[in-house]
Amino acid sequence: MSVKRKRTTVTIEQKSETLQRLDPGEKASKIAQEYNIGIATVSNIRKARSAIEKFISQSDTANAPKRKSMKPAKDEHLNQAVLLWFSQQHEKGIPVPGPMILEKAANFHERLHTSESDHSVSLG
Repeated sequence: MSVKRKRTTVTIEQKSETLQRLDPGEKASKIAQEYNIGIATVSNIRKARSAIEKFISQSDTANAPKRKSMKPAKDEHLNQAVLLWFSQQHEKGIPVPGPMILEKAANFHERLHTSESDHSVSLG
């Protein structure tokens, strides 16, 4: 009876490294074994090359390589407003805890969207 491999999720940075290693011809099986992922996952990373490279080039935060998914924000304007506010607070040296970010996001949402909507803020 074979042992099932534990599900492993690779970061965007690891996906980028995988692509760089595949370019000179390194075997997918070796890469898969190193990251504890399936060979099919390495193949899927290869197929998604353009999307991965586009995501990395368009990312404007330092945390992008550590992310594990490439899903965009549901409301990009709101996301940019919160990011700008957070950056300004950080530059001033003001600590910004999670609940404060959530409160500010809700506040920005009210300002940006005057119509009623089913919006809820979250940490993720």
